[in-house]
Amino acid sequence: TALLLAAARTPGRRGPWLGYGLVVMLLGLVNVLGLLLLAAHGVFLLLTHPGRTVRQALMVDAVVTVALSPWLIATFAQRGQIAWIERPHLYDLTALYIHAFGSKLVPPLVVLGGLATLLMHRGLPAGGLGQAFALGAAWATTPPVVLWTVSQVFPMWDAHYMVYTVPGLALLVAAEVVALSSGPTRHRRRVPSPRRADPPPGARARARAARRGSPVGALVGLAVVLLIAVIGLPDQRAHRASDGHDEDLRAVADYLRENAGPGDGVLFVPFDLRDMSAAYPEAFAVLDDLSLAESPIASDTLHGVEATASELPDRIAGRERIWLITGDFVALSAVAEDQDDVKLAALGAGYRQVGQADVPAFRILRYEPVP
Repeated sequence: TALLLAAARTPGRRGPWLGYGLVVMLLGLVNVLGLLLLAAHGVFLLLTHPGRTVRQALMVDAVVTVALSPWLIATFAQRGQIAWIERPHLYDLTALYIHAFGSKLVPPLVVLGGLATLLMHRGLPAGGLGQAFALGAAWATTPPVVLWTVSQVFPMWDAHYMVYTVPGLALLVAAEVVALSSGPTRHRRRVPSPRRADPPPGARARARAARRGSPVGALVGLAVVLLIAVIGLPDQRAHRASDGHDEDLRAVADYLRENAGPGDGVLFVPFDLRDMSAAYPEAFAVLDDLSLAESPIASDTLHGVEATASELPDRIAGRERIWLITGDFVALSAVAEDQDDVKLAALGAGYRQVGQADVPAFRILRYEPVP
């Protein structure tokens, strides 16, 4: 975004546009969905810059897209990795902004502040303030709305994919605070004059003071920032607690640390719950992962390679105690469901459940051999 602004200030120079294109290509290699930021850039340029700048940006984006096309095709072929994602609802979109501020009250106030800004200034504020307002609004809204809309047909929506839009939201709020506290601005057209008269006494000092802004405006801005911080503080603290996001990995680790012993086996249903063992390795160190045939590091995969259906019975047999860790998950892929069925069938062949512990989002079941 910074490189785009630099290129837009000097549209006749190729260097800034080249730098912008190279960084966009890097963005596409690192985060494919991050390329939705280009749509926000396009909206911003349409609102604030002449057609020549818009055409140059579109040309750069087109070249980068063509260059990235093999990578995009390869990425699309791996769409099965997100097959668990369901079609999003409207509240999934609004929740992005609610969680950003930690309150349901702030997003409507931001919308009202934007409308008030446009009414007070009869459109976008003049100068850099107007550009900041337009950039923040486009950055904060365009990528999420586009991804949410596309996800109605091809489900790809996850709020974590849109974290990069939060800086745009912060920029929008900052521009609103400045615009509303400084009063309306006029879009003046500068007319060159062959002669420039000396300014009247004190004019330069007043101009500098106007550029700095009034003390009242600064106090209003500070008050808004503090108000947002106070409103969102409880939610921010809750999300950073051990049971934040309505799940408590630490509670699972603490329970196993107190109750499991060396030689015990563990099974994860679904298999990707194995990730918690990486978060708390000391709690799982004494347990044998019975369904893990090859570790994530050794197999160059996210969750490792699972043992086959024919291997599981031998891996499970002879254990005095097995811990089954599961949770409340509603969107599993067909592959994950098949793997889970194999584990449960092998476990049920010679073991019975003798204990259960529930923690936020997870359930820990203890199995022992059938007498």
